[in-house]
Amino acid sequence: MAGGRRGILRGWRRRRPALTLFEVVAALVLLATVVSALLVAQGRALQQLAELRERDQAARLVRELLVQWELAREDVTQPAEGTFPDAADWVWSRTVQPQAVGMHDDWVRIRVVASPRDRVSDPVAAVAYEWLVPPAESVPAAPGRDTSLAGRTTQ
Repeated sequence: MAGGRRGILRGWRRRRPALTLFEVVAALVLLATVVSALLVAQGRALQQLAELRERDQAARLVRELLVQWELAREDVTQPAEGTFPDAADWVWSRTVQPQAVGMHDDWVRIRVVASPRDRVSDPVAAVAYEWLVPPAESVPAAPGRDTSLAGRTTQ
């Protein structure tokens, strides 16, 4: 009997678990979807990183320019534009508008905008600093320090 059983077992094949063609195709579609989503996310992250680096550079350039103006005691209440000495591929512009503050209508709003030379009209690439300058006769200047350049960043 033992020999008969072996013969039965030898002829019987065990069925191994296997994937059907449909399951293989579905797994490949799922894998392709996940990989493409990861690639899109990576591309967006790299784009945002480049934009942040650009904004950081623009902010640094404008801060340096403001310090230069303060040290040179430049009249910042006049519109102007130019390029940055250390970054020729960046440009800046200064606009001036009258601004009423409380009972005084003789304050001045100054806005300095820095942007890459090739994207001057792109508001996303620009960094702007704005501040108010009081009328010279109403606020006494501190000795040796011009406080008119104390501004805030708007981005």
